[in-house]
Amino acid sequence: RINAIHTYTSSLIDRATKGCTASLTFILQQLQHTLTMSNSKKMIEAKIGGKKVMVFAKSYCPFCKKAKKVLEECIKNGELRREDYEAIDIEDDPDMEAIQEELKRMTGVSTVPRVFINGKCIGGGDETVVAYESGKLKQLLAA
Repeated sequence: RINAIHTYTSSLIDRATKGCTASLTFILQQLQHTLTMSNSKKMIEAKIGGKKVMVFAKSYCPFCKKAKKVLEECIKNGELRREDYEAIDIEDDPDMEAIQEELKRMTGVSTVPRVFINGKCIGGGDETVVAYESGKLKQLLAA
C-alpha cells in the first residue's frame, strides 16, 4: 500500500513538474526574445542616430546591392561623405531575425535593404534608385 501511494505521488509530482518546466521554458524564451528585441532596437537606433546615411542589408541581396551602389556613387560625386555613411550586412548577426522584426516595427517592412537618411527611412533598393534618379536623394543628403 505504501508503494502504491509513493508511485501515485511520484506520478503527480512528475506531471506537475513537466507542466511547470514547460511553462518556465516558455516564459524564459519570451523573456530572451524581449531582451533580444530591446537590444536590437537600441543597436538600430544607435546606428541610425550615428550616421547621416545608414543601410541595413544582406550581402547577397540584389536590392541591397542597388542601394549600396547608388550611395557609393553619391560618395564619388561628393554628395555624401564616406564617414557619414554605413551599411551593415545583417545575415551573419545572431540577432538577424530580431533586427528584421524591429525594422518592420519601425518602418512597416521587414525586408532589406532599409535605407535611413537623417534618421528617416526612405525605403529599400528601388526607392533609393528612384530618389537618386529624380534628384531627391541629392536634396536629402544636402539637408
